[in-house]
Amino acid sequence: MAQTRTRNRRSRRRRKQSSPVRKFIVVIIVLALLCAAVYFVAANFGKAQRFIGSKLYPLKYSEYVDKAAEEYGVDKALVYAMMRTESHFNKDAVSSAGAIGLMQLTPDTYEWLCNKRDIDYVDGGLYEPSINIDFGTYLISYLFEEFGDEKLVIAAYNAGPDNVKAWLNNSEYSPDGKTLATIPYEETEKHVDKVLDAEDKYNKLYFS
Repeated sequence: MAQTRTRNRRSRRRRKQSSPVRKFIVVIIVLALLCAAVYFVAANFGKAQRFIGSKLYPLKYSEYVDKAAEEYGVDKALVYAMMRTESHFNKDAVSSAGAIGLMQLTPDTYEWLCNKRDIDYVDGGLYEPSINIDFGTYLISYLFEEFGDEKLVIAAYNAGPDNVKAWLNNSEYSPDGKTLATIPYEETEKHVDKVLDAEDKYNKLYFS
């Protein structure tokens, strides 16, 4: 009986002595696993960001964007940003104001641009991505010639150049007649911010 109690006490001492060692080993293993996890996340974070970004800001219709952007001297990032904001790349999109297609041009604007460019008007042409992107990009180029400032160009694309000219002539909105301190149309102001933000995302993802 005495020998049994002695063996039991020795066994308990061995368990007590080995318990801190086991805890230390467990801590080391956990730390190693955490370090490995952190390293894996850090190594793949950039790839994950780019993957998610490419889904949120895709390069759709690139063959038409590349051609039009080069022909009219417009940054591709701006064309993509405008298209994403205007229609989310829905070629069949129609707004409540009657704007059609990828870059949301109205039939009246399309007809005016056709006359200006001496190009035949194509009935239903705005639903064709090649035509819509070409005319939308041409319009951006034209507005740059008119205003020379990207913020004004985007505002004019949304609200019309005549409205932007009126705002520039109003000291309440423009301190110098060349830039806008305030855009009186809330919808246009939000639209400009969205396009500029999307353009920044496109530049960071693909063009920088």
